[in-house]
Amino acid sequence: MVSNKSFPSHQAGRFYLTEGGTETEFMYKHGFELPHFGMFPLLDNPKAVSKMREMFRSYLEVAAKHENQF
Repeated sequence: MVSNKSFPSHQAGRFYLTEGGTETEFMYKHGFELPHFGMFPLLDNPKAVSKMREMFRSYLEVAAKHENQF
């Protein structure tokens, strides 16, 4: 069980970057098989790990590009 203290409480003017739909994107956009809809088996697949890095890097690039707009 995750403690409520593991994630900082909301602070006015502070934004958090989260992901969503990763499994769906990996299955339907990139064609990876996800047993039981879990991503962890893909950590043994170098192509999948590379795709994950690309995806998360793009999230960070968008956040960096817009950091002063919030």
